[in-house]
Amino acid sequence: LRHFGQDPTPQEIMRNRAPGVYAWVARMWNTRANGTAPALISKVDAPLSALLREACETHVVQLRENAAAIGRGLKRYDQVIQGCQYEQVPSSRYRVWCLEELRRAWAQLDEAARETLREHLPEAQAAILWDGSSVQASEYDPERRAPFNRAINVFGKGIPPR
Repeated sequence: LRHFGQDPTPQEIMRNRAPGVYAWVARMWNTRANGTAPALISKVDAPLSALLREACETHVVQLRENAAAIGRGLKRYDQVIQGCQYEQVPSSRYRVWCLEELRRAWAQLDEAARETLREHLPEAQAAILWDGSSVQASEYDPERRAPFNRAINVFGKGIPPR
């Protein structure tokens, strides 16, 4: 929300082409808690299990490959996600930070929650959450203030060239 609502380029596109979406982004950014605690999910049902698998096979694997590329000092890398070849993907410190945050959140779960989730996560893609493998630090948000911290150029000197 912060990116699309505050970055001048997508903000202008939304205002001109999709004012309803722009208004929705503003409402989401301004949402406040209503004082009632939401009901927590007590079990992983089939739709949630499918969503977790999809997130691991697409997002988590992309975060893993990006972190490996950053660790090797690559500005771009190739990867395969669900059988689809992606070439010259720009590497990003921000994506390393996203992986760091997922690993932190995983570590904060109690053992019962981790075991329940492991039953629904494809190990080949999700293991980076718990295997302790070394990842070069993103050095982003050391004060842990996101999303209210100072922004960074996530692609080296800004937006990657076309």
